[in-house]
Amino acid sequence: MTDARRRTLVVPAEDGTVQALILQSTQARLGPALIGVMSARTAADPVTGQERARARLHVTLPESTSTHDVTAGDRLDLGPHGLLHVVEVRPQDPGADGPETPSSARGHVGLIWRGEPTAGGAG
Repeated sequence: MTDARRRTLVVPAEDGTVQALILQSTQARLGPALIGVMSARTAADPVTGQERARARLHVTLPESTSTHDVTAGDRLDLGPHGLLHVVEVRPQDPGADGPETPSSARGHVGLIWRGEPTAGGAG
C-alpha cells in the first residue's frame, strides 16, 4: 500500500483479538471501545528527556470516557472491557498540521485489543 492510500484499518483476528492502525484525527471501534487518535507527535519523555513518539488517545467505553498519553509498549487496562496494547506510534510528519493534512503525513497508532477481562477489571 502506498502512503497516499493510508487509511484507518481494523482487522479482527482468529484468536478473538482486534488489530487496528488508526490515523491521527480519526477513530475506530475496537470491541466495546471507540478509540480516537487525537495526536501523534515526537516529544521529550518527562522522566528521561529523550525524544519519543507519543500519542494522545481518546477512549470512549459504554460507561466512561478518558484520555491517555501513550507510547509504544504501553497497555491500557479497560477493566471488564479487556486490555488495549499500544504496538506502534508513528508521529505526524514535521511541519504538517491542520485538517487538510494528507493521510500520508498523518501520524498513526497501532493497537491490539483483547476482550477478556483483566484481573483489575474482574468482579
